[in-house]
Amino acid sequence: MGISLKTLSAIGSTRLMGGSVSPIAFEFGTSELKVLQITTGPSPHLVAAAALEMPSRFRRDAQARLAFQIEALPKLVKAGGFKGKRAVCSMPSSMSFCKHLKIVKADGVSLDTLVRAKLQSALGCDPNSLVFRWVPVDGTGGGSRGEVICMGAGRDVIQRLMRALKQARLEPVAMHSDFQAILTAMHSCTRHLDGHEDKPTLYLELGAGGTRVLVGDGERLAFAKFVEIGGRHLDEAIARSQNIDMERARSIRLNLVSLAPQPEAAQGAHAKSGDGEARSTGSGLAMLEAALKRSRATPSHEDNGGSAVMAALDESAAGMETLDETMTRTGTDLTEPLEILTDEVQMCVRYYNGLCPQRKVERVVFLGGESRQLALCTHVARRLNLPAQIADPLARVTRTGNEPCIGTDLSGSQPGWAVALGLCLRPTDL
Repeated sequence: MGISLKTLSAIGSTRLMGGSVSPIAFEFGTSELKVLQITTGPSPHLVAAAALEMPSRFRRDAQARLAFQIEALPKLVKAGGFKGKRAVCSMPSSMSFCKHLKIVKADGVSLDTLVRAKLQSALGCDPNSLVFRWVPVDGTGGGSRGEVICMGAGRDVIQRLMRALKQARLEPVAMHSDFQAILTAMHSCTRHLDGHEDKPTLYLELGAGGTRVLVGDGERLAFAKFVEIGGRHLDEAIARSQNIDMERARSIRLNLVSLAPQPEAAQGAHAKSGDGEARSTGSGLAMLEAALKRSRATPSHEDNGGSAVMAALDESAAGMETLDETMTRTGTDLTEPLEILTDEVQMCVRYYNGLCPQRKVERVVFLGGESRQLALCTHVARRLNLPAQIADPLARVTRTGNEPCIGTDLSGSQPGWAVALGLCLRPTDL
């Protein structure tokens, strides 16, 4: 019995869409709606990407922002050149929760039942009105006591997102927490690096509406918390102190990212490697600049091996103006929101180190759109007193430069795309 050419073509298309192309990933962020699709496998390749910047009037109103994003979603998908109908999304941080719950085990009672009871007590609502998942925290004591990380959102929020995807003629196949998406993206990127070793790592995703703080030990999520201090709050502090609008305040803050001219002695200490990139003998700044330069180069069809995934951030960088120095020079005072942010992060580190004293945090990796403000990352890293890096999650995703990209330029470093990338790589389990 013969098989028609049309049938063979359909089979091939199905295999392509189902096996080698990821679902279309949607991240409903505070500053942007991001959409991403890649091919899966050992050498991921960009299929298409799109980003829609949120008007300033929506950045403080979560409900209005989500309504705006849902309305814009079908047009963005249609214009973006994405393949297939399968879709995955994250839960908006402003409408979701993440809780560490201490559990006392009881004979004959399932752990899921205990988690539901504890969650009802912690949130003061019926667990049946929520959609949530939990993961155990390993190494948190033996016997009858344990701890879990519970992540989820109200059932009405989940249903609203599912309806939005279906109305855009998409097929929802998964929904995940931002925290798990970030960890999946970073582990997928770094495990291919030469000399890679799984170490307890603090990931700080600095966003416009807040900061996601998580600790990953390899593929295992060991701590997660959302801190409601982000770029918008820094802008508000500037706006209040200088009596200006938010747009002007944001412009001033972004201009705080500055590198002062390097002293001649420091410049002389930089040697040139064979390929012409700067190699530093005493300054982490040259290492940072060289790594970011590699990540800005348009990748070829060949996998770049993840060499640009991490860029070192050395707080002793010669000639770099600190955030404190810049604030003093410009008369801008961000002391209060920065202290709140760094205090919260330090408490998170202490909490995790207390939970897992044998596997303490060894380094910090910065992610998120606000991590482009190098002075901000340096300020936080100094307070934490940990080796620090800025990550580019899309560095391993090869691209020719001809892929559809709407509202975004992926030619440079992209620390803000970790959630979207992780969603592409997470299991499809709906």
